[in-house]
Amino acid sequence: MLSLNSQLSQKIQTHLNQNRRSLNESITRLASGRKINSAKDDAAGEAISNRMTSRIRGQQQAIKNAKDGTSMAETAESALSEIDQRLQRVRELTVRGINGTMSRPDQDATQAEINLNLMEINRLTKQTEFNGINLLNGSAGKVPIQVGASDGETINLDLGSEGFDTKSLGLKDFTIAGIPGQAHLIQKLQGQALDIPVVSPNTDLSFHGTGLTNPTLVETSTSGYGNQRFIRSGTSSTGYTYYQASIVASHDTATRHSKVSVNAGDELYRSVASVDGVSVTGSNVTFTDAAGAPINNARLVATGTRYFIAEGTGSSTQYFRANVSADPGTQSISAQTAAGASPLSPPSFSPVDKVNGTSTITLDPTNVQVDYTNADHQTIQGALHTDSDGNYFLTAIPGGSNTSHGYRYATVVNSEEKGTLLKVRTGIGDVVTYYKMDQISATTHVPQDHTLVRLKEVGSDFRFKHPDDPLATLDRAIAKVDAKRSELGATENRLGSAIDLDHSSIQNLSAARSRIRDTDYAKQTAQLSRSQIIQQAGTAVLAQANRTPQSILNLLQ
Repeated sequence: MLSLNSQLSQKIQTHLNQNRRSLNESITRLASGRKINSAKDDAAGEAISNRMTSRIRGQQQAIKNAKDGTSMAETAESALSEIDQRLQRVRELTVRGINGTMSRPDQDATQAEINLNLMEINRLTKQTEFNGINLLNGSAGKVPIQVGASDGETINLDLGSEGFDTKSLGLKDFTIAGIPGQAHLIQKLQGQALDIPVVSPNTDLSFHGTGLTNPTLVETSTSGYGNQRFIRSGTSSTGYTYYQASIVASHDTATRHSKVSVNAGDELYRSVASVDGVSVTGSNVTFTDAAGAPINNARLVATGTRYFIAEGTGSSTQYFRANVSADPGTQSISAQTAAGASPLSPPSFSPVDKVNGTSTITLDPTNVQVDYTNADHQTIQGALHTDSDGNYFLTAIPGGSNTSHGYRYATVVNSEEKGTLLKVRTGIGDVVTYYKMDQISATTHVPQDHTLVRLKEVGSDFRFKHPDDPLATLDRAIAKVDAKRSELGATENRLGSAIDLDHSSIQNLSAARSRIRDTDYAKQTAQLSRSQIIQQAGTAVLAQANRTPQSILNLLQ
């Protein structure tokens, strides 16, 4: 009997424990609002709902991305709308300015307003940004907008690769009146380089010729030889051979670097092969002194274009300046020492430490000085400057003070029609005119690292009309802006569609996820009541089962 009651008690406790777990589960689900509170509740459901959560959160962020993309597109489109307004005004002014009834001052006033509108277009292009990204200069290119929660779910916001400044729109140096032609900026000039060091860390020295050994550049000023330069080849122990030197030297002011290239020519006292087309055979050459007396044991040699009679052999050889003539009819050659000529002393040589050459001059005020003389014969010393972007310009009036036309500054340009010119901008509206120049004087003193350039306006100013079809060019620029505005509008519509789709997807995914993991309160409340009733009944029954053995023991006593 006791054994049966013990088994009954254990069964009741087992059921109570099971019911207690069910009761705790119901309480947890009702308290958290979630059907799945740990993976053991529903392992597969937990994985599925978690993937849905990733998708939902990704799409929520994608909506924000798409809205940011829409804001970026709207910013760009707004700036393009302003550029379009400036272009419309420029076209209106151009129609006025090309009318034949306009005087030169009227055209200048019209051109000034056109230029100010073009400046505003450049400013808008340079300064229109979104979150630090420039929208109109072409640097942004295609901006990918992530509009979905997965890879590849993007919409490209194409901000172009060329930009919308005046150069990209074909309106650089837009001028409504003038002669046909176009000029291009010159950054460098050619001049003379003085005193280039032959041997220096900043000089590339090279010798060119066959059989040269330890070549050095030397010169002689010995009477009778002239101031000639030679390549000395060989050593003191083996003896020296001298070759006439042809020198090409250059200097670059930007790099402060020089090049000296020395080519070997004829050997000093070379044998003469022919004179004026008559070959030298030895027997057909007559040698005489200034008095006409024959010279024996002589041969004809030359240094450069100078002829010499070499008399004697070895170290006893003497050299005389000679007048040489040839007779093609008799194929004979006459060599006669010059009147009053005496034997020349052997030439002495000294090293050449500097040469002159050409200079490539980069217009940079760091080491280049430009003296500018304007059309009014006013000279501005040190006229070369650079602006905030590093571009050079020349002050065109003394001290940069105002004139009746406002400030003036210039650059050096080249045109196929007129050659090298000075391009002068005048007044706030930057009205462009051109001047011819006197011959440019440019000299670089290499050791001092200083270059002086002299420029001078001459003659009357003139203009280049650019382009030849101003109205058609403006129409193309306006069409380019309109096309980009239309494209941006279409992209904004696409982004709006992506936002709507993401909202719908989030709504549906959230409902599906809720069915998997969220608590069904009606069902769970019923389950809780059932478990509570069972728990109370089980506890009462267990107490009754535990009292029955105690009653039997009391009877036995």
